[in-house]
Amino acid sequence: MSELLSIAQGEVQPASGHSQVIDWSYDIQTREFECDQNGMMAAFGLKKPISGLDDLLEHMLLGQQDVAREKIAQIERDGGHGNLSCCLMPNEAMLVHVDMSFERLNDHIVQGNVIPQLSITGCEELAKILETIFDLPNVGILVADQETRILGCNRAFEQQMGYKNRDIVGLKTNIFSSDHHSKAFYDDIWDQIGQEGYWSGNLLSRASNGSNQAHHLCIYRLNFTSGRTLFLGFSTDISASLLWMKKAGEQAQQWSNVDQIRIG
Repeated sequence: MSELLSIAQGEVQPASGHSQVIDWSYDIQTREFECDQNGMMAAFGLKKPISGLDDLLEHMLLGQQDVAREKIAQIERDGGHGNLSCCLMPNEAMLVHVDMSFERLNDHIVQGNVIPQLSITGCEELAKILETIFDLPNVGILVADQETRILGCNRAFEQQMGYKNRDIVGLKTNIFSSDHHSKAFYDDIWDQIGQEGYWSGNLLSRASNGSNQAHHLCIYRLNFTSGRTLFLGFSTDISASLLWMKKAGEQAQQWSNVDQIRIG
């Protein structure tokens, strides 16, 4: 009964009770696979050993499976090393966030490791994580649909930009476009999001009073197997940092002028 209650309420904890690094390797030609089977089974709640890396990748979301297989195939072909941060769902009641790395050791062997970083069971704790993220005091968060229509924002975004959540829901994100940037600038942003799934950089956005707000913005495209697409934006106000840099630059120039006067 206590186990059922635990699953229903949810538990967030380091996978297997502690962080661990699970090493694995396979032969490119024979596909013979080796790993710490006990560690793998304990970390992901598996009932039987895995016979190959595909057995582990099957627990990823479909899109992540494709990305992982493509990256590993590239390592097989070209050498080098790669990494991937993703979630595994070993069963319907468990979600494990992992960090994976892999490299081609020689002409025959690809090796890597899996680090299960966080294990979540149940919806309650997942909801708590989402609440915590949206309540971050210094990070503005905005969610938009596949047509870039705004679904909502958090309080930090309201404070940064001066808009009220209720006033921007349903509007398109181009209401934040600043005259300081060209259309080509914004086209490049959306082109990268289309190709890479994200964009990150500094820019100016139009605040509610018409002024330009300087911030660092990260935009992520989220594609779901249902066909639904969301855009998630994270922004931090960098105007204070820019002001400090400007004053520091002016002060450095003043000291440079003083030094020139002394030399002269």
